[in-house]
Formats: sequence, C-alpha cells, structure tokens
Amino acid sequence: PALRDARFTALLHSLQHELDAAMATVETRLQAVRDERLAVQTRWNIAALALTGASVLLVLALQHRSSRLRQRIMDDLARSEAHMRAFAAAVPDVSFVFDAQGTYVDVFGQPDKLLAPATELIGRRYHDVLPTDIAAITDGLLRRTLTTGAITQAEYRLVLDGQPRWFEARAHVLPGEDG
Repeated sequence: PALRDARFTALLHSLQHELDAAMATVETRLQAVRDERLAVQTRWNIAALALTGASVLLVLALQHRSSRLRQRIMDDLARSEAHMRAFAAAVPDVSFVFDAQGTYVDVFGQPDKLLAPATELIGRRYHDVLPTDIAAITDGLLRRTLTTGAITQAEYRLVLDGQPRWFEARAHVLPGEDG
C-alpha cells in the first residue's frame, strides 16, 4: 500500500508538472496571440492616423488652392471694375444704375451734369432727387425697358446751375439682373 501511495503521489506530481507545463505553453501562446493582436491593432492605428493626416493635408491643399483662386478672381474683378470706372469717367455722358425699386446703385460721369454729387445719390430713390415730371419720364422709360427687355430711350430737359440742358436717356437691363 505504501508503494502504491508513493506511485500514486509520483503520478499526481508528474501529471501536475505536465499540466503546469501545458498551462505555461497555453499562456505563452495566448500572450503571443495578444501581442500579435496588439501589433496588428497598432499597425491599423498607424494606418488610420496616416490616412487621417493625408486627408487633412489634402483638405488644406484644396482650401489653399481655392483661396488662391478666389483671390485671383477678386483681383481680376477689381481690375475689371477699375477699367470700367476709368472708361465711364472718360465718357462725357452720365450713367446711372438703378435697382428694381428705383434706388441709385451706382453713378458714373461728369459731376457738372449731376443734380447732386454721386455719393449723395447712391442709396436714394430717383423719385426723391429728380423733379416730378422727370421722375415720371424715368418711370415710363424703366417700365418699358423692364417689360420689353429692349433698350429704350427718352429725352428730357433739366435745369442745372440755372441753365436748361437737354438730356437723352437710354435704359437697358444689366445682364444677370432680374428687374
């Protein structure tokens, strides 16, 4: 019986040792799997970070390009407006831009041919500036222009600096404007 107990104990120790070795192997392999998963996750994180960084750089580059293009367009527009204003200043006639409510939006021409300085006209309605009869002529002229879409004209007499002067008014709708 004692020999049997000794063998049984030895067998138990042997099995315990093999079980401990197997558990150590499983834990080692499990740790290797965890380490591999961590390495894969780290690679994915690095890839995602790189992709995010590349996306941010692309957006910044596109925004910079758009900003440069917008600035070039604004510069071209300013140049074009300066040319148009220089041309309008050289023309001996006066020109007015009205909105649909009859408000002066822009005024071009020689100051001596205006009832008031251009800066005082802009933002005011022609009904508030012109004599009643001339405002009525302007009403008809603009109504015909807006109705037909064609260039219309009218003549009128206006007293400037105590001197009567005759004017020929021509009106047309500006491209891209809707009344």
